[in-house]
Amino acid sequence: MADPQVKGTPGEFRRRFRRTWIISGFVMWGLVIAVAVVLLVIRHKKGATHVADDSAAVILAGAPIRDADQKEVPGKAGGTAQPSSLGSPAGIEDFVFTERSGRKITKADLLGHPWLISFIFTRCAGPCPRVSGQMSELQTLLKGTDVRLVTLTVDPDFDTTAVLTHYAQAYHADPNRWLYLTGDKRKTYRLINNSFLMPVQEYTGKDREPGFEVMHSTNILLVNEKGVVISKYNALADVDMARLRRDLKPYLVAKQPQVQDQGKKQPAAVGKGSTH
Repeated sequence: MADPQVKGTPGEFRRRFRRTWIISGFVMWGLVIAVAVVLLVIRHKKGATHVADDSAAVILAGAPIRDADQKEVPGKAGGTAQPSSLGSPAGIEDFVFTERSGRKITKADLLGHPWLISFIFTRCAGPCPRVSGQMSELQTLLKGTDVRLVTLTVDPDFDTTAVLTHYAQAYHADPNRWLYLTGDKRKTYRLINNSFLMPVQEYTGKDREPGFEVMHSTNILLVNEKGVVISKYNALADVDMARLRRDLKPYLVAKQPQVQDQGKKQPAAVGKGSTH
């Protein structure tokens, strides 16, 4: 005979237990989802803060970032080139580099022209080809303007004038408008660090691997006619390159007029007259 104190049958007890278990499961999963959402929000805010920082516009082509040429890391977005300098208002330090043609190029050769400069090395297995590709597109965009392009190698011991010549040909670099420069490594690094305020470092020992010999910035810098850096753009970020093209519009509007008189002398190319 059943105990009168036990209410319900075993089947009813199992059903009540099952309902309680299901409700508890839904509550637990709800808590897990809520915690995950909170963590994602916190992570997103941290990521946004990192992007807003200047360092986000600097991708380093070194061994720790093997896939920097595949991943786009957005730089600082929005805005236009500012009139204030990113470095010294007096402009970058004077320099003497050798162009791939063998000409000696100094700061004076570029004064009076706005110019864009990028930093690469020819045996780079990281983002350098993409940086050079962006410069090539800019060369096409700026045809007929007064804007010059400059590529400075961060691996001058390897990147001789002959090596740079071969590399430049792959990007159809016009020698009168796009200069490829090499020079003393110590002076090159000092200029990049102290005047352009960009990072550069050669790897040594176990950190040095083929294609990743040098850590450097992928920024393209805009320098005004007085030799002052006025803005920077991450060549790996589409939003930054769109901003650069927008900032270049005033130069496109002021394109040099085509010379009607065939007998009229064309403007001298950058660096001519300072052969060595």
